[in-house]
Amino acid sequence: MEDGINDEACELVNGVELSIGEGVDSIRAFLFTAEKNNNGTGILLLYDIFGFEDSSTRDFAYCVACNGYNVLVPDLFCGNPWSKDPPKTMFE
Repeated sequence: MEDGINDEACELVNGVELSIGEGVDSIRAFLFTAEKNNNGTGILLLYDIFGFEDSSTRDFAYCVACNGYNVLVPDLFCGNPWSKDPPKTMFE
């Protein structure tokens, strides 16, 4: 067990990418579910400007699921998160 995460419980976390809604109104999302020690509680994970494809976002959702929660991570930026390279100003 490292950083409060039970390795055995983490082996039983499922992650799936899904689509919520239909047509142009649909959004992508990740759903992480704990298969072991699932307490039935769901968490809607809202993240920072780097989006839901960022590895830190997915890693955090996975760690939360390891502790028995179901975690839904919607793509709030519709596939267009903030760039990790800041935009250049016209003065640079």
